[in-house]
Amino acid sequence: MPSHVRARPARSQEVETVRPQGRWIVPLVLLCFVTSGAASLILETTLTRLLRLVLGNTTLAVTTVLCAFMGGLALGGYLGGRLSERTNRPLRAYAILEGAIGLACLLLPLAVHALQPLYR
Repeated sequence: MPSHVRARPARSQEVETVRPQGRWIVPLVLLCFVTSGAASLILETTLTRLLRLVLGNTTLAVTTVLCAFMGGLALGGYLGGRLSERTNRPLRAYAILEGAIGLACLLLPLAVHALQPLYR
């Protein structure tokens, strides 16, 4: 074989040499996705019940929550897709966004309670 041509290692050797210590990342990210999805379903149910007390009608409460939820998914998919290409650390950006969403979800019942006089 000529000196300027190097033999490539076998595919299995590449995988083992590139990421031997990163095997826990994929299961951890999948666990975060599942936990985030479960938390969003719990939040959706909780907000539906909370808004039912404020709006007085289950149909209006469910419609409001579903519109907000689906609109947030659409907006997040659009903006997240555009911004994810610009970041060097997508897992860090994901963690920051999940933390911000969690904080907003904790403050949302307080905001609904504080704005209750406006609903009357």
